[in-house]
Amino acid sequence: MGNIDLIVQATDTIRKHSMLKGGERVLVGLSGGPDSVCLLAVFNRIKDDYNLTIHAIYVNHNLRPDEIPAEIAHCREICDEMRVDFSVKSVDVKGYVKEHGINKQEAARDLRYKTFYDTAMEIRAEKVALAHNADDQAETIFMRLIRGAGASGLSGMPAKRGPIIRPLLEIERRDIEDFLEREISAMLLILLICRQTTSGTNSG
Repeated sequence: MGNIDLIVQATDTIRKHSMLKGGERVLVGLSGGPDSVCLLAVFNRIKDDYNLTIHAIYVNHNLRPDEIPAEIAHCREICDEMRVDFSVKSVDVKGYVKEHGINKQEAARDLRYKTFYDTAMEIRAEKVALAHNADDQAETIFMRLIRGAGASGLSGMPAKRGPIIRPLLEIERRDIEDFLEREISAMLLILLICRQTTSGTNSG
């Protein structure tokens, strides 16, 4: 799948599930991983078509202190490159686990979604875009099947529920990785051309 094809597929999903009307402010969950970077790139491509205002957020779960600063810097650099507003919110997963007696994964998810909703209200975003893809969907259904979920439980994650939208839900991870590889290559080429042009101007 080429870059244009992925954009088209994501846009088709947006239209099919009536995710956007146009003119919205969209909060994009950004972890720095391939899926969320792809999602942000998609919104950066379609923002003019839909007249969107994009804001990205990184939720710091405070579970990997050695890796978090580099991840935040990476996300900030991506947002600066795309000229997207970026914010970082911190949550106390360990404290939440002790308070509610649940595992870290559940605690992180609860706090992450609460942060998304709170930040959306804070910046007046009508939509919260998350980067779940087709592989995540298949995994979710499989895990629910193992746990003995009924027919309703096997429907998987909804493409849209309230302000939450998942434009990549019908796209496989391998296509996302291919998209990013081409996208990054194109960005590097543009930067190289710009540097060569600047160098040529300066040497003249």
